[in-house]
Amino acid sequence: MNGVNDVNGGKRKRCLGIIFFSLVFLIPVLFPTAVRAGTIKGKVISKKSDSRRVMQRYPGKQQQIAGELEPIPAVAMILGTVNGFPPPPPPKPARIIQKDLKFQPPLLVIPVDTEVDFPNEDMEFHNVFSYSKTRRFDLGRYHKGESKSVRFTKPGIGMVYCEIHQWMRAAVVVVENPFYAASDETGNFEIKNVPAGTYKLLIWKIDHKKAVKEVTVTEKGTVELTIALPEEKDRAKKR
Repeated sequence: MNGVNDVNGGKRKRCLGIIFFSLVFLIPVLFPTAVRAGTIKGKVISKKSDSRRVMQRYPGKQQQIAGELEPIPAVAMILGTVNGFPPPPPPKPARIIQKDLKFQPPLLVIPVDTEVDFPNEDMEFHNVFSYSKTRRFDLGRYHKGESKSVRFTKPGIGMVYCEIHQWMRAAVVVVENPFYAASDETGNFEIKNVPAGTYKLLIWKIDHKKAVKEVTVTEKGTVELTIALPEEKDRAKKR
């Protein structure tokens, strides 16, 4: 009986050894960010944009109204594709609502080749358009209960405006990988679980010049950045 027990015990030890070594080799493959990833932390420093009231373009017979320019967080994003890390799935539904004479949300992040709906929930007419290189379009005027859509097929940042209500604006960020972050109110951002490597990091904020920084992420390391963005000249004229 002792011989049998010794044999069974030996088999159990061999099995446990095989499982242990299998896990050692499989974990880095199945969960690469857990062992070969780092973090990018940064702070965007910029002159606080003036809180400006903008008049409605076409008052018509109604009393002319005005609104505050919509604030939009700064965005940091790794440019290009990252092998083995596809972009995040699009939000469902992927949409920016026109409500209370605002775009809601003012910032939308989507993967390449996502269709975005722009429903109008206001009693006012809106005319949604963009002159951005990422996606140029003009949806024309439409009223409450109507919705039009646009497919974004190129990576980048597309600014969206209403031709009638000039204070309305939103940003559509089209990404090729899941490594991006919006800043908080103080300009801080953090991108976690970035695979070790060297990347181009785009830092963008509305009304300011964008910046591209080369960053090298090390395993379990943290890259810390402070980025000063100068104001864009003639930003009030840029649409």
